Amino acid sequence: MVKRWILIGGFFWLIVGVAGGPFQGKLSEVQRNSDTAFLPANAQSTEVATLSREFGQSTIPGSVVFFRPSGLSGSDLAAVQQAATAMRGVPGVAGAEVSGPRISADGTVAVLSVPLRSVAGGTNADDRRLVDAEKSVLRTARQLAPEGVVVHGAGPAGQLTAIFDAFSGLESTLLFVAVGVVVVILLLVYRSAILWLLPLFSALVALGASALVVYPLAKHGVLTLNGQSQGILSVLVIG
Repeated sequence: MVKRWILIGGFFWLIVGVAGGPFQGKLSEVQRNSDTAFLPANAQSTEVATLSREFGQSTIPGSVVFFRPSGLSGSDLAAVQQAATAMRGVPGVAGAEVSGPRISADGTVAVLSVPLRSVAGGTNADDRRLVDAEKSVLRTARQLAPEGVVVHGAGPAGQLTAIFDAFSGLESTLLFVAVGVVVVILLLVYRSAILWLLPLFSALVALGASALVVYPLAKHGVLTLNGQSQGILSVLVIG
């Protein structure tokens, strides 16, 4: 009887782990990597962000910076104007509020104000949608910028994109490193070409089971998942 329940329990966790495997790759879809995602709800900056939405703030400020060390030429500025026109049609951009360019005193920098729509159709845009819009803006700017002109994103929209880029791929890198370290340790401990697979397999099943639990909780806002916490989750479970 005991053996039967052990087998049933083993098959149950195997099924749960295998079912959770696909969700491990989907965890990045429910990450929140904005500034407020790292702070408690009662933090002052979080409260300000919440209150600003109540005042009807529907855009997030963003800027696109064009820079040429030797100074922007007339053709460069014409291209910047062309980029401003093109950006008004980029999905996710508050086209009517695109303005500029503003030129620096030394003539080396031109800045376009390109705010993103944070509220569309009465629904708040999630971080990933805002990042996709900002990347489309920068891609358009770089396509139209003359050779030798450097283009960067700035402002809150650019900062949000930089945070996402900084953490992109972090979870997979940490996972592979953790698995590699564990494999080396298991090989040294078991000194077998096969036995080390058993504890590693159980750890991977546990990782799939954890993803199956974390994904719906993060998707429905019960907990906050970001790039750091997902990476830590993988390391802890494998470890």
